[in-house]
Amino acid sequence: MWSAKKTKEEMQNWIESDKPNEYAFAIRTLAEDRLIGDIELDGINWSNGNCWVGIGIGDREFWGKGYGTDAMRVILRFAFMELNLHRVSLDVFEYNPRAIRSYEKAGFKIEGRVRQALNRNGRRWDDIHMGILREEWERDA
Repeated sequence: MWSAKKTKEEMQNWIESDKPNEYAFAIRTLAEDRLIGDIELDGINWSNGNCWVGIGIGDREFWGKGYGTDAMRVILRFAFMELNLHRVSLDVFEYNPRAIRSYEKAGFKIEGRVRQALNRNGRRWDDIHMGILREEWERDA
């Protein structure tokens, strides 16, 4: 995933790496073409048409401005229309309600949770599993 500590060259190499079960893309602002994060489809199971999606927006100044939701909508279109996948899954921790809302806006549904899976700053948090099926995406797109 994207890290503020990665250089532009490291990001470029990672995104351009040739992995048959992974597609990674940079997230850039339209106005300034500034690199702000990444999004990837990973663990693609071609037989079943399933994969995982991961996203990271590094700099907090770009959080809550719709970049993540927009990037998620674009990659879902790629997953379902270009790769012909059936399902996309993700995991998100309960302490991140902004991300959960963004995923729900993109069409993801909460499918389950692993209760108290993470101990962070002395508090236990659930790991929430979310997914979207192609027919749900097509209906809502």
